[in-house]
Amino acid sequence: MPVLLYHRLGPEGEDNLPPDKFEEQICRIQAGGFEIVSLPIYLQQDSSRRQNSIVISFDDGMRNIYRYAFPLALKYRFNFTVFLNY
Repeated sequence: MPVLLYHRLGPEGEDNLPPDKFEEQICRIQAGGFEIVSLPIYLQQDSSRRQNSIVISFDDGMRNIYRYAFPLALKYRFNFTVFLNY
């Protein structure tokens, strides 16, 4: 199962991936013919469809996921998974 794990998006700095770099990665993945899906969607797919799917996940539910990743998910029509720890 191919999974791309991200922690936080934001202005360049410690542990941040700039949103424009994230967007570039999304475009490259989709240009390569892959569908970006959430983990639950991936697990429901049949094996032939899984070959062209990549899971994107974010850890810790940071606010910047909503601020930066969510608009890109709407723009490029993909799903992702957010893992929350309490």
